[in-house]
Amino acid sequence: MLSNVIRGDQLGSTEDVVHIPLQAGIFPIRHQEGEKKRLDIHERLIHEARIKEHEAKESAKILVENANKEAEKILSNTKEKASAILAGATKEKERIEEAARESGMSRAREDAKAEAVSSIESALKILEETALNLKKTKSDYIESAIDGMVDVISSALKGILRTEIVLDNAAVKRTISSALSEIIGADRIKIKINPEDLS
Repeated sequence: MLSNVIRGDQLGSTEDVVHIPLQAGIFPIRHQEGEKKRLDIHERLIHEARIKEHEAKESAKILVENANKEAEKILSNTKEKASAILAGATKEKERIEEAARESGMSRAREDAKAEAVSSIESALKILEETALNLKKTKSDYIESAIDGMVDVISSALKGILRTEIVLDNAAVKRTISSALSEIIGADRIKIKINPEDLS
């Protein structure tokens, strides 16, 4: 141990100097200060961690809110697009149905027209056949009537001339046919004969 201590510029006696053991004096103060600093740092770190945690929670909350808003926006846009697509599909369906109805009606009209034409053609064919039959029947009737007319004419001439006569039947038929061709379009022919000429 030193026997003297420095006081100012002078060496003094160590008798009035209080001796403090190293471990019981200076070191404990420094130790306490270091411990306090460590505690301050620890508390500061905890505080900063809590602040960071709070900021992280706030950021997460904002992110969730933004995500919800974006999801709602996307859902709204999707619903609008779906509605537009549905409306377009409905219009297209109506257009196709209308076109089908028009096509069906047009086809029905064409079928009805074709059926009517077929019926008319059948009727015309029947009428033509009937006309031909009537013409043939009329020709047959006129042909048979001519023979009767020859007999009537022969009887009339006999009555008028009061004598037997010989007629050229072929010539008489040609004359009658020629006369009938002039009046063939008439609906009704009236022949007047004096009954006395037939007696």
